[in-house]
Amino acid sequence: MSSEPTQTAEGARKRSRSPEDGCPPPAAPVADGDAAVYEHQHVHEVYDAIATHFSSTRYKPWPRVVAFLAALPPYATVADVGCGNGKYFAAAAGAHRWVVGMDRSVALLQLTQRSTVDPNVPSRAAAGGPPPAQEPQPCTDCLCCDGRRAPFRAGTFDAAISIAVIHHYATVARRRAAVAELLRLVRPDGGQVLLYVWALDGDAPAGEAKATEDAKAPRPTKRKKTNQRLDPTTGDALVRWQVNQKFDATQQVFERFYHFFTRRELEDLCRDAAAELRQQEATRSAAQCRIKECYLDCENWCIVLERFVD
Repeated sequence: MSSEPTQTAEGARKRSRSPEDGCPPPAAPVADGDAAVYEHQHVHEVYDAIATHFSSTRYKPWPRVVAFLAALPPYATVADVGCGNGKYFAAAAGAHRWVVGMDRSVALLQLTQRSTVDPNVPSRAAAGGPPPAQEPQPCTDCLCCDGRRAPFRAGTFDAAISIAVIHHYATVARRRAAVAELLRLVRPDGGQVLLYVWALDGDAPAGEAKATEDAKAPRPTKRKKTNQRLDPTTGDALVRWQVNQKFDATQQVFERFYHFFTRRELEDLCRDAAAELRQQEATRSAAQCRIKECYLDCENWCIVLERFVD
């Protein structure tokens, strides 16, 4: 983990301003050191502060992510980079697969080893119905680390997933490094990477969202534009999160940094990351990378990458 100045969650909250104040989002920092501090304030601190509430809203895995994991062979090794509360561990750990979860938020990692329950069920149980079903989480190795510097040798994993993570990096260089690290982690002869990032409104062709989203997928609440301060020229935004009164009587409000992607931007980022990794490996036998699929799912641009040797 990198050494970064410690800030308090209260400090992050006080720095936040409501979307109604009419102020544009802060310009994303250019220098890498400034970006690290900015992410610490507007991403890491916030997730540690809202972890319990956030985790309660993340309990149903998206079907297309589950399908990707289910297609991996038995005994495959899987890296879940930015695993959050570990909602994909059960899907990934099937067929004796070995899963490692990585995240920067200690508070979210502490919630990975738990029993999963639909938070909407207890209210029915309280009315005299049956108790809510508990789905035990598999025992999974977890560690706190920067997704750009995972402590594993190159090619350790058969596959890696990064679901709604890359958009939290504040600069293009840091986003590119994060994708390159995912590619480094998977084996060069067929290793696969699945990425999800928030999509910029209006980027998808008409009808594509309906055509590509799984009909059985849990539909997330449509993002409210009043909850975000988006710079349309850069795609950078601060997105509001208010803690539910159930978890915080004061209902504190935080703002998380996001970068909204277009499809072309995501594809170009992945190509650039693959080229950067190839230069780092600096060998003629270095693996290439192809885009297997790119699609829109649950308001995210999603891409499947595969490494291969010439």
